[in-house]
Amino acid sequence: MTASLVSTVLLGLDGFVVCLALGPFGVDNRRALLLIGLFGLCDGLALVAGSAFQLSIEVLPVLLALWSVLVLLLVISDARRLLPVLPVLLAFDNLLEGAVGGRTVLLEDAVLSCAVSAALAGAGLLAGRALAKRIHMRPGLARFASAGLLLTVGFAAMAG
Repeated sequence: MTASLVSTVLLGLDGFVVCLALGPFGVDNRRALLLIGLFGLCDGLALVAGSAFQLSIEVLPVLLALWSVLVLLLVISDARRLLPVLPVLLAFDNLLEGAVGGRTVLLEDAVLSCAVSAALAGAGLLAGRALAKRIHMRPGLARFASAGLLLTVGFAAMAG
């Protein structure tokens, strides 16, 4: 159980980092709750879907390249309406874990992934908001910092 909890927390850290980056943008409470719920739901469902489909290792570079392009396009755009796409894109690591992890994903694993990912996303949004208030971040600087964090998550996923 400890190994499962550790891997679940590690898989949910991308949501924390991205939500930390989104915090300075002043995401309203309704969208924040939607994002938190979507991060949890997408991560849990991706874990189950990956386990169900057991992807071939040859397909993974193509999926990773597609995922990276989509994340970079989202970073470049400034459309708040695209925010719900972030949890779907960032569930990619959970999909891979389920697909190549070599184990059957149980309902308990998916529920744990949902809860941990949602909690980490919520903590990231709260921390990002608090940080932006504390250092009086200007909107231009917030966009630059957020894009950097999103790119960091993308590169870390490609490397790991």
